[in-house]
Amino acid sequence: MLNGKTLLQVNSAKFLGIYIDEHLNWKKHTSELQMKISKNCGILSKLKHHLSAKLLLLLYNSLILPYLNYCVCIWAETSMVNINPIIKLQKRCIRIVAQAGFKSHSDPLFKKYSVLKVTDLHKMQVAHLMYKNARQKLPRTFESYFILSNAVHNHYTRGSTKYFLPYCRTVGRSHSFKLSGPRVWNSLPPDVIAVESESIFKKRLKKYLLEMYTNN
Repeated sequence: MLNGKTLLQVNSAKFLGIYIDEHLNWKKHTSELQMKISKNCGILSKLKHHLSAKLLLLLYNSLILPYLNYCVCIWAETSMVNINPIIKLQKRCIRIVAQAGFKSHSDPLFKKYSVLKVTDLHKMQVAHLMYKNARQKLPRTFESYFILSNAVHNHYTRGSTKYFLPYCRTVGRSHSFKLSGPRVWNSLPPDVIAVESESIFKKRLKKYLLEMYTNN
């Protein structure tokens, strides 16, 4: 009951474009996302023989990337079982853009067209939030949300200047932003996180992530 009115229990609810399910495993949202991307991927496929790679990439950035980017720091904290279908669709899209065969290795294509995989889009958003946190640009709610390792350990360790990873007892807890934030930030090289300009930080971070893709 809320203000005398009965609240109905549902399996999922859409809020600001995000499907929040009863178990917070994001299965409903990734399923809906998969259908939308599949539809737009079909549009790309029909146009691949009539448009150049440049125009196909423009369509990808217009029809597909916004769905992948929107709140990816939240819903991508799900199991790989839910993410894998989206990864496969994204690979199919980049092969269409490059007009490559359906068995072509996708890593060189992602690198060639400077397109990040959905898992790296997640890292990009999480790292950006951690960058803001390190410079006290997030809301005051996050002031004590993350703790540096040197605030926990009195003795010096090589990771004492990194963020402390709190213990988590459940899988769901391990996918929370309180853990994924420090985990992503601690994995970044010093020359990326030390940049003072936010725009340069994002450029260096994207370049770093793209360099992880193999050319073979």
